[in-house]
Amino acid sequence: MADLTSAIEWCSADPNLGVEVISEGGCQFRSVHDERELIHGVSRLAFWLRFSLKNSATVTSERWLRIGHPRLQSVTLYTRTAGGNWTATATGLDVPARDRPILTEVPLLPIALEANATRTV
Repeated sequence: MADLTSAIEWCSADPNLGVEVISEGGCQFRSVHDERELIHGVSRLAFWLRFSLKNSATVTSERWLRIGHPRLQSVTLYTRTAGGNWTATATGLDVPARDRPILTEVPLLPIALEANATRTV
């Protein structure tokens, strides 16, 4: 399991802002220097994380992103399609078990990585 802490950028914003607004500068991302920067306790804000993954292999691979704490209410992974649209995969306590990508104690989300490609999520 790889630790992505040093590769992550994060920001906090109004939870009513959508991924389009955030991706177009609606939130000021900053680098993570210490994993404690990602611990915020209970908050009404939405916390956004951004990082890139590289697949150097000649075949498509799948990685799993594990996020934080078992009591997280909602965790959504947004990925951009080749056509520029956003897809969302959600997990967390607010997401019914039947709708989660995998039923686990901590939020776990799949990331598909095309062969010889880098993907920002």
